[in-house]
Amino acid sequence: MIPRRAALALPLVPRPARAQAPLLRVGSKNFTEQLVLGELWAQALEAAGIARVERRLNLGGTLIAQGALTRGQIDLYPEYTGTGLGVVLREDTAGTAEQVLARVREGYRARFNLDWVWDGKPALLQSRAVDDTGYVQPTYRQLRAVRGTRSIYHNNAIQTWLVQESGEVKNVQLS
Repeated sequence: MIPRRAALALPLVPRPARAQAPLLRVGSKNFTEQLVLGELWAQALEAAGIARVERRLNLGGTLIAQGALTRGQIDLYPEYTGTGLGVVLREDTAGTAEQVLARVREGYRARFNLDWVWDGKPALLQSRAVDDTGYVQPTYRQLRAVRGTRSIYHNNAIQTWLVQESGEVKNVQLS
């Protein structure tokens, strides 16, 4: 069973597709990194057959997204451990990464009856888009094989995002 209303769900583990996958409403805050993460989660859930996805991206700031989660308007959205502890739970963010993660998990469980699902280890998220014509977003290796290394025309290879133990997310290039 998929846990509903999880504040953070990384990494996603593919499961076999079911006849009727459950509907999950994926939200995000209103800045680029969050929009990308929300879309990546939605695509990963769909591609793995874990869930049908309704996207509710670009909701607003932390408290708006958190409010949508606690009111049941969304089932999950990407949130950072430090923001969860400092802004949402309004607690001091001092401590090691392990201590902060433990306090966020305890706080979300106690205050919101929500699971904070992420083991705190680095994780990679990748985009994978298919457009209306059926064109599938290529890997960098596939793109270079067709266009070479100096092409600037439609450089739309799969994007990879590294989620670090600190919760920081940055774009990385994999071949």
